[in-house]
Amino acid sequence: MGNGLSDQTSILSSLPSFQSFHIVMLGLYCAGKTTVLYRLQFNEFVNTVPTKAFNTEKIKVNLRNSKTVTFHFWDVGGQEKLMPLWKSYTRCTDGILFLVDSVDTERMEEAKTELHKITRLSENQGVPVLIVANKQDLGNSLSLSEIEKLLAMGELSSSTPWHLQLTCAIIGDGLKEGLEKLHDMIIKEKSVSKKKKKVDNPAYLQRNPLKSKHKAEYNSMHSMFLECQRYNTKVPCTQFIVSGYQKQNNNNNNKNLQRILKGQKQFEETQQASEPDSDMTEMLELLDWKF
Repeated sequence: MGNGLSDQTSILSSLPSFQSFHIVMLGLYCAGKTTVLYRLQFNEFVNTVPTKAFNTEKIKVNLRNSKTVTFHFWDVGGQEKLMPLWKSYTRCTDGILFLVDSVDTERMEEAKTELHKITRLSENQGVPVLIVANKQDLGNSLSLSEIEKLLAMGELSSSTPWHLQLTCAIIGDGLKEGLEKLHDMIIKEKSVSKKKKKVDNPAYLQRNPLKSKHKAEYNSMHSMFLECQRYNTKVPCTQFIVSGYQKQNNNNNNKNLQRILKGQKQFEETQQASEPDSDMTEMLELLDWKF
């Protein structure tokens, strides 16, 4: 197939879509990425040619409970010269669909290397990955446990949700089940990310009840936030965060305190003192604050 855009709609569903997710399809050449793409698009087998750049399709898929979801797939070529470009396609993606050839044992090590490389990128931390083991219709195809071992799935970062799905792109077996798993992982990750953004914002601590298991840490942050508000706005609030943490913990070796002290100088060199609450928010962002 060509390497262009298409507005055609999948025959899998004629119902309206209320959700759309950006999915990047990666894998070594001849793993079956384009075959999967057009199997989903037309619900039938389509002869394809090697992708020289990319194919992209918006496809509506019926998931469980008659839920209709739109996936915007980007099928990126798997030739060696195109692999360095993969990271450009995964920026801000909702999920990664990584295809492997279940009968190509000789290139399984290369597939493993590329899979681990793309998931270790900082911008891909937390991005759900669906590993599609294609060509399961062939008699000499590897089993799920064999593929999991060869790809060293257990060595993926703990921040990377993943699922390994056996499929046959020619007849479509396993594709819908795999997409349902990917959809579930994306929804869960978005929910976790949304909650994290809230609790990382000091102002959120004023507006919302404390519901986290880390209540003691949040109470400590809340107290420091209120203390900053009471001081002169012309004085950088970082020193009050430090003093507040010392009062709350009475432990100068505390890891979070050490991070604050380390980042204080950098913060004060790059920021002008303004309102205490905005200073504090910027400083915590600078330090990538985590409890």
